[in-house]
Amino acid sequence: MRQVEIDRIIEPMISGRATMDEVQLQDLADSMALVGLIHPIVLRPEGAMFEVVAGHRRFLAARKLGWEKIAATVWEESDAPWLAARLHENAFREDTTAADDALFVQDLYDKLGMDDEQVCRRVRRSAEWVADRIRLLRGDEEIFAAVRERTINFAVGRELNKISDEGFRRYYLGLATKNGYPVAVVADWV
Repeated sequence: MRQVEIDRIIEPMISGRATMDEVQLQDLADSMALVGLIHPIVLRPEGAMFEVVAGHRRFLAARKLGWEKIAATVWEESDAPWLAARLHENAFREDTTAADDALFVQDLYDKLGMDDEQVCRRVRRSAEWVADRIRLLRGDEEIFAAVRERTINFAVGRELNKISDEGFRRYYLGLATKNGYPVAVVADWV
């Protein structure tokens, strides 16, 4: 593990991603500007340079921020499983769900004693985004579990929580989880 000069790093010859969303890349750069680099990138020697094995987006965000150096693990062995690492970096990453986000936001309130403004600033989201997650958390526990387990998405869960009658809400939750109805259909039920 060491600090490596950004200008000595080259992008991967074989990328694990076909495209990169510029807005999400900027979000990552904003996050790194705020809290720094949480996970070092992984590099392998390529002559006098280093090729990115894992952490391509973090590297691009650091470069965008004008950083001179970045924390990196450097694999010196030529036979290191760098292609497998590149694949696993992207293929087996699990994004958080809105339910995970809701629990995180609630912890900011409960464990750190933050107010609404502080929470919004910490998570870099709007007050409506935060309120939506809290409503999910305080809504029907089975809907919350379905969102957390990815059997329905957040938008479907948000619509289902608008149904005041528990019997109807659970009935429609069953339909949504079994048949994968899109949010437009669920909104019509509501």
